[in-house]
Amino acid sequence: MRQTIECPDSDHVAILTYADMDELDEVTRECARIREETKSTGDVTRVASVPVEMVQKFCDLKGITYQRFMGSNEFNREFLNSPEIQAFRTWQGRL
Repeated sequence: MRQTIECPDSDHVAILTYADMDELDEVTRECARIREETKSTGDVTRVASVPVEMVQKFCDLKGITYQRFMGSNEFNREFLNSPEIQAFRTWQGRL
């Protein structure tokens, strides 16, 4: 992930986040492979492998800081059940 800060004028600041789509595609393929090969059940189950770019996108959409997201469990279920994250899920059950 790469981020830049742009100041279009004296009243506005924009933080732009860039993601490498080839890397994201590679992660989604790996998650699909894990989903097919792993039939985990029980208390400790790997449910997703989510790139930081997707966490940042979720934070931006929710209007929260990355620090707030990582500092609490408040958004975990919503994040992991969101449609944008489904390609990165390694377990298909609902959380």
